[in-house]
Amino acid sequence: MLYYPVISLTPVFFDRHRGFAMGIVMSGSGAGGLVFAPVTQSLLDRYGAPVTLRILGVWNFVICVSLSFVIRPHPAYKPIKPSLALAKKGTFILQVCTFCAYILNPRPITQDLSSYWRRSFRPLETLYLYII
Repeated sequence: MLYYPVISLTPVFFDRHRGFAMGIVMSGSGAGGLVFAPVTQSLLDRYGAPVTLRILGVWNFVICVSLSFVIRPHPAYKPIKPSLALAKKGTFILQVCTFCAYILNPRPITQDLSSYWRRSFRPLETLYLYII
């Protein structure tokens, strides 16, 4: 479940014996896949899908939180300081209002897109069919 972050972070922290470290990580992911499937199947058989998903979610949360205390940040990481430069742009108010309109809109965006399709492309489709 945590394959990509571990695979991408391993070469950054190992200069010497990088191949050995990657081998251990790759074999661990393979062993995890072998263990994960039967454990998931036994949980599904015993508790059902909703409880199994909750158990796996809690397990993933515990693993991620514990790893976050162990793994140090990337050497090139520099935290970004908050800035109000974006708010000084002239379009900031328009962007905030547009975002709020989409968030507070009771209709889904797909309905907006379908009405846009009907207004924009149906006349062209009708014209095309008329020409043929």
